[in-house]
Amino acid sequence: MVDDSGTQYHELQNLEDGSPRASANEPFSYKVGLQHWILRLIQGFQGLNLGLLYVALFPYLESLGLDKRSIGALMSISLLGNGFLRYFSPQLQNRSTHKTLILSCHGLAALCGAILLTISHRWAALPAIIGCMVSWGHELGYSRALQGSMLITITNENKQFEERTLSLILGTSGVFLGMIATAIMLNVDEQSKEPPRFDYAFKTFTVLELVILLLVCLLDSKKHNEMEISTQEEEEEDDEEEETTSENDHSRVISCLNWTFFLQAIGEGIVLIPWKVDYMSVMNKDPSRAPFAVAMLLIGDQFSPVLSVVLTYLLHGPIKSVIIMELTTAFMYIGVGSSSQPDTTKTITGISVWMTSRLYYVHGMVLSLVAPQNSRKELSARIFVYRAFGLCIGPLVAGALAYHDLYGYCYYISATLLLLCCVILAITCLPLDENLRSPLKKNI
Repeated sequence: MVDDSGTQYHELQNLEDGSPRASANEPFSYKVGLQHWILRLIQGFQGLNLGLLYVALFPYLESLGLDKRSIGALMSISLLGNGFLRYFSPQLQNRSTHKTLILSCHGLAALCGAILLTISHRWAALPAIIGCMVSWGHELGYSRALQGSMLITITNENKQFEERTLSLILGTSGVFLGMIATAIMLNVDEQSKEPPRFDYAFKTFTVLELVILLLVCLLDSKKHNEMEISTQEEEEEDDEEEETTSENDHSRVISCLNWTFFLQAIGEGIVLIPWKVDYMSVMNKDPSRAPFAVAMLLIGDQFSPVLSVVLTYLLHGPIKSVIIMELTTAFMYIGVGSSSQPDTTKTITGISVWMTSRLYYVHGMVLSLVAPQNSRKELSARIFVYRAFGLCIGPLVAGALAYHDLYGYCYYISATLLLLCCVILAITCLPLDENLRSPLKKNI
């Protein structure tokens, strides 16, 4: 539904670039400690709201009378708008600050939440839902970029990994608690035959958005902005030399990864709708199993990025890591398509979908290493455009298959696309894998 930004490749960039870091002997001031706690609270509240939105959105759309095809079309429109705006993200970041962009996204999300709270008409609610989805897709990327940049300037070098890990734990815990709390709110009266009320969910969403707005306003990003302006001219001089030497060498790798990223996103979008049907069936019909469904999400969410980095280290190259993970996911999809056990289908599909959706971390790491410095922002934005368009096409294909009662073929088509990605990577990028591995050795 929303897309996370490439957190890992941002971290690798922060480790590799020449940005000034806080000295290890610098005293830990009260102001710096306050900024750390503000960042942690923002991550926790963002996780709460993301979990709330994730659980409440689909039953709310069903309560408006939308069928599977209409929900798929709405998702496609949201993803298309997200991808269109992502294309202009580099220009927005050059003309503004991350803090301003985050405030704009959260302000739009709070406004949309207030609209959903006061208006129940379908045609008035749908634009607000699209606004929530698009604003959250952008806000997550901007906030993580700002967090990484601020940690470089306010955190000692030997403490940065601890802060990132703590933020990840807080965000994941927030998602877990938000999903559980929303499932309880929507199913507080299990004996009632009336549809669940979403007033409490949207009230909580709007209040949390306002709290996040206040916390973001308290962030002091002035030091980071001054550092960014002072180093911009030096980066431009280095970029001119780097572009002439590396652009021709790695253009084929970049083009290949973009196409595999696009095909992978189509496959993920095709599987997304049937898996959501299974997932919401668990959450709505049997609330007692909601913790299991949430745990399944968290396993895939946390396991895939770690596995991608470990495989990159063990296999001596990120391309081999991508191929192994996509082969594993493709075989999981084939098993799901031929499975007749509902519980097995939900479990395997949930884990495999989130393995696939997190593979763009590896793509991001590779592209950040092979792309010229001055084009990384544009290339990073293009990654999300490819992903958004792929996720836009996928649900349309899945909706057409579901309309003709070809439910199981969604998994087979997705597996075929992933296998095609593996073939393209093996032919064009695998010979360069050792060269891509060498810059990662000191960071993994």
